[in-house]
Amino acid sequence: MGLKDQVMVLRWIRDHIDKFGGDPNSVTLWGYSAGSLSVGLHMLSPMSKGLFHRAIMQSASPLGHFRYDNNQMELAEKQAKLLECPTAPVADMVKCLKEKPMMDYVKTSADMFESNWNPIYNWFPVVEADFGQERFLTEDPYKTMMSGNVSKVPLMIGLAEYELYFFAYHTLLNEEQRQHFIDEFDKYAPIYFMYERSGPISSNISQQLGAYYLQGNPIEFPKSVEKFAEVYSDSLICFANHRFLQMIAEHVPVYNYLFNYKGRFNYFKLDEALGAMHLDELLYFFNSPLLTPTFTAGDPENDTIERLTRLWYEFAKKGDPNNPSDDYLKNIQWPLHSSNNMEYLQIDEDVNVKMNGIFSDRMKFWETLFPLQEVVGKF
Repeated sequence: MGLKDQVMVLRWIRDHIDKFGGDPNSVTLWGYSAGSLSVGLHMLSPMSKGLFHRAIMQSASPLGHFRYDNNQMELAEKQAKLLECPTAPVADMVKCLKEKPMMDYVKTSADMFESNWNPIYNWFPVVEADFGQERFLTEDPYKTMMSGNVSKVPLMIGLAEYELYFFAYHTLLNEEQRQHFIDEFDKYAPIYFMYERSGPISSNISQQLGAYYLQGNPIEFPKSVEKFAEVYSDSLICFANHRFLQMIAEHVPVYNYLFNYKGRFNYFKLDEALGAMHLDELLYFFNSPLLTPTFTAGDPENDTIERLTRLWYEFAKKGDPNNPSDDYLKNIQWPLHSSNNMEYLQIDEDVNVKMNGIFSDRMKFWETLFPLQEVVGKF
């Protein structure tokens, strides 16, 4: 993810953006998917302190049940073997890896994953050991969050309703992958859904996931796709967003949203699409000539586009998405998230304030799988 490279960009903006008419004291970080995970980490990193003043996180977060190790030596060694480099001593391995052409890495990239490009977060940030260098992460993100040593900036955070439906669809469409889950759910679920691979705890999690989402029903295509999509989405995106939201809201003002809008130009075109999925909002934020027309006032998407872009603009400008003087926003009262009511804005053809949190029953289930007390009890 180039997190230190991103810090260098933020420092360049701080030092030079005024030469281009920008304000170094009014910088908004905005990220989607892996970019959103990056934004969340910037909120927790000492290297990023003071370099931005608002944050927008869409459809990914750095918390949840993910592990932050001190290194990923096993991945380096795996790559070395694939490229016929020595794995020891480390200096020789690094020297050899640096000399390999870029296309050698491309050609072996699929083999770096355990199963069909899974887990999707194969490379993950690490908590760096102190060798006298600037460290992006100096401790586990949970520990930083618990201490409150975060960037105190307003945050907008949210999800799409059917985040990884298309991942689930294509996984079960593939006969080989579908059979893997039918025959060895306990083996493949931890790989795809990113929890510990073996042992009684892993087996127990797998059994609970199968019972809760599939409810004892056989895995079939297309019958099982919707429920399989829920566990795919919850494991990789929704629970992490939920956990980050609950913890960061103790320290900063947060606006939470759920994007439901199913337009004519969402990415997943098949009739089986139930609603908005991962990346769909971006089609209504940015001009994408290969994917969408140039929308006009007469298009059915126009009101959604106007509301989205104006809400995000207002937040990027002043840390509050509301503007009662704007004709498109005057009927929208987007409240801050509170731990009591867990308010969020549901964005569909109409925009409504909802309470009690996004996917609250599913998130309560995940809280039982990965209780916060057990995580923070390690520190």
